[in-house]
Amino acid sequence: MENFYDQLEGASDEQLWGFFFQSEGEYKADALTQIVLGYNPEISGLPKISMAELAMEIYLEAGCSEDSSDFAFLWAEIAENRAVIEDYPGAVEAGTKALELLQLNEISGYQDLPWNMVRWLGLSGQKERAHQYLDELIKQKKEG
Repeated sequence: MENFYDQLEGASDEQLWGFFFQSEGEYKADALTQIVLGYNPEISGLPKISMAELAMEIYLEAGCSEDSSDFAFLWAEIAENRAVIEDYPGAVEAGTKALELLQLNEISGYQDLPWNMVRWLGLSGQKERAHQYLDELIKQKKEG
């Protein structure tokens, strides 16, 4: 359904919601994922987390793999929004899943996520783990 994906690209939030309500299965999840990934300051925190989790449920019901890039993007959004509501342990958990999937799917463009993980680890009281994680990031940076 290539035409569907062409329509998603550059669609407004209103159009994406229309696609969401008119679609089924993976297409429905794709429309919701685009809403979640879009910049919309009115939708953050718990609403965005709920939408991302719903998109994952729809993907799973449609038979999609939990190892897909869509799950990587959604876990990254959940991590960022867990931090928005100051659920730092939840942000660390979601960020860890996101980083694993981003690496598995060889996705770049999420350079801030590992550094945010250091901050979230510290804010969740995991100071030692934050220091270890930071040391690893610095080592990776030096190695290029």
